[in-house]
Amino acid sequence: MRNKINLRRGIQLGFLGFLILQVILWYGFDIQILGKLSPLEFLATPVKGVIGAAAIFWALVFISTLIFGPLFCGWLCVVGTYSDLLDEYIFGKFKSRKRIKIGAWAGYIKYLLLALIVFRTLVPLKAGLPKGFVFDLNTPAPLYQLPVPKILLFLIITAVLIYFLGSRAWCRYICPTGAALKIMGRLAPFKIRLVGDCTDCALCNRVCPANIAVADEVNNAGGVNDENCVVCLECIEKCRRNVLKYGMESEGHTIGSTDGP
Repeated sequence: MRNKINLRRGIQLGFLGFLILQVILWYGFDIQILGKLSPLEFLATPVKGVIGAAAIFWALVFISTLIFGPLFCGWLCVVGTYSDLLDEYIFGKFKSRKRIKIGAWAGYIKYLLLALIVFRTLVPLKAGLPKGFVFDLNTPAPLYQLPVPKILLFLIITAVLIYFLGSRAWCRYICPTGAALKIMGRLAPFKIRLVGDCTDCALCNRVCPANIAVADEVNNAGGVNDENCVVCLECIEKCRRNVLKYGMESEGHTIGSTDGP
């Protein structure tokens, strides 16, 4: 399992590296290997009539989420990677770190933002769908100066949220993309499930980057149903009794592999 966790970190950093390379080629050498992968580009597909890289990429993400849960959040998301690295290598070292507890209402902020973004993006559809759709993975992306101040501000705000509200705070309370994936993830048959006798040592709770009470979830419901689960598999890797498994339940048995995706 340790190899699988290392694989997750490798995939996270690899995807981040690919996006950084893409930005360098775009803005440094005017070379474009793929169009934008932004979720907003996916939402704009029915408006622009262009089926680009973002449309294909996010369609695959959504389909996989309906089956396996929000793997994107735990294995690819660059903001999630940034959050994990901050919490593991910097904030996790602060013994005096004090977290602020906020009400459950905060978890609905991301859904409100999702609704506003979808509404604002799709309003142009009132004029009707495009006459035809064009398939183009290399949809031209306008070359403009990177908004460095905004990016730095975003990184600082995310870091502050993580420090005071806990790891993956941006994902839990703000991220509209994560909100969409969490809605779909509720339908996924693959989950982290209890397959043995749990001693309730709560070690899984302490290692969960999403601050989920994993032990309570599996003991009360037989699996992790919390919408904030990003399927990182840390709880499975750290379980001393190996009673957690990522898989699909059928007729009272869990089918799947503890090795995860």
